[in-house]
Amino acid sequence: MQQPPAHTSKIDLKQVSVRLVQAHERLRWDALMNAHHYLGFKQFAGRGLRYVAECDGEWLALVGWQTGVFQCRPRDRWLGWHKALQFRRLHLIGNNTRFLILPAGSGLKNLASRVLGLNLRRLSGDWQQHWGHPLELAETFVAERFAGSAYLAANWIAVGRSKGYARSNGQYTAKHGERRKMLLYPLRADARHRLADPQERAEWACPTAEVRYSGGELRSLLEQFESVDDSRSGHGKRHRLATVLALLVLARLAGHVGGRATEAYCKTLKQKELRALRSRREAATV
Repeated sequence: MQQPPAHTSKIDLKQVSVRLVQAHERLRWDALMNAHHYLGFKQFAGRGLRYVAECDGEWLALVGWQTGVFQCRPRDRWLGWHKALQFRRLHLIGNNTRFLILPAGSGLKNLASRVLGLNLRRLSGDWQQHWGHPLELAETFVAERFAGSAYLAANWIAVGRSKGYARSNGQYTAKHGERRKMLLYPLRADARHRLADPQERAEWACPTAEVRYSGGELRSLLEQFESVDDSRSGHGKRHRLATVLALLVLARLAGHVGGRATEAYCKTLKQKELRALRSRREAATV
């Protein structure tokens, strides 16, 4: 069994700090997380932040955050929100998808709780600075092999267990068989009430960025709708149903809701993107 580093007992826990990883340190962070975390690491799904806990320049722990999971019954039941609110406010939840104590920090008592506490105090502000809006709630899943003691010591709330399914092809149908404990941490005292309140708040607006998809990604999206039965009448039908559904999904992902907004979004697509979606194209444009 590997012994803790001899210098660990000399580290003053009060001197441990948590900061965002700088751009030139990301490859190192990714490599360490992939090498030492039991789940490995490739990349974040969507928006994310990387943190490092250190003392006198030595890295002791790594923490990774990304946008909250699309749905989880224990969390959604605890919040008491309906699906419409869930869809609009998912970006206000941060998921602690990775937490790793490095060999240099192993054996240091209460390090994990210290790191989590420091990280949570700055998480919403950092998210605001990088992604343009704050976070209201933090969440994480703890595998059955772990007790989650560090989270509980940092006052996280246990709300239940997942059903043991992972998301695949847009649905939670890939069973991995492990019912993980879900823990939540309100980043403000009234976060639970605010997230379930129908009243929208200006600070929650999520800035949108232009996203371009590759031909392969668009064709893959189109394939998801090929098996949907088309019950429309033939009169006035200009596009295949699969194409229409794919365009609606792309428009919604870009923040465009409603017929006119969707039409405006479709006009921004390039000819190669329309071709991948098997949509009608303007011959005069490139």
